Parts: sequence; structure tokens; C-alpha cells
Amino acid sequence: MQYPEGYKPLAFCRSCGRDFAGTTYFDMHRVGLHEPDERRCATEDEMHEMGLRQLTPEEMKSGRHGHRLEYDVPMWADPALAAQLRKSHLSSGRGTEGLPLPL
Repeated sequence: MQYPEGYKPLAFCRSCGRDFAGTTYFDMHRVGLHEPDERRCATEDEMHEMGLRQLTPEEMKSGRHGHRLEYDVPMWADPALAAQLRKSHLSSGRGTEGLPLPL
């Protein structure tokens, strides 16, 4: 699959046509063994079980993905995991350098 002309993908999967809010979420959606013909994209149900879901238009507008709405390409992420990673990073005393961006 190809993304729409003019669309700047973040972590786009050419197999299933989904774009993810980062490589962590992209990697989560690839399941199976790292063997020929064994690795695949998770189904939507499997992704929901992992905590991945499509961001709502409101989430995209309030975060850094609002400009993607015009292309009608769903952005997938795990907002709970994103919040957990940000909290952990901040509490480690590392400041904001390397901090995962908000969705």
C-alpha cells in the first residue's frame, strides 16, 4: 500500500496501510516469528488487545498530528503507553531531552 500524495508518514506500514505515532507502535503491530513468511501485521482486534487504537480527530488536533487529518489516514498509537513513557522519563530526572513527544 502507498500513502496519499503529499502525506508525510511517520511510521507507515506499506503492508497494511496504517500509520503509527512512532516506531514503538509500528513494531508492536508486527507479530509472528522473524522467519520468512512468518511475520505479519496484527489484525485490528489484536491491535486493540495490545492497547493500540486509532487516535480520535480531537486527539490528533490537540497533539502533533492535526495536519494529517486532511489525508484521512488513521494514526495508530497507545495513549496509555505514551503517558506512561513520558511519566517514567520525567521522573528519572533526565529532564525533557529525549522525552517522547505527546501524541
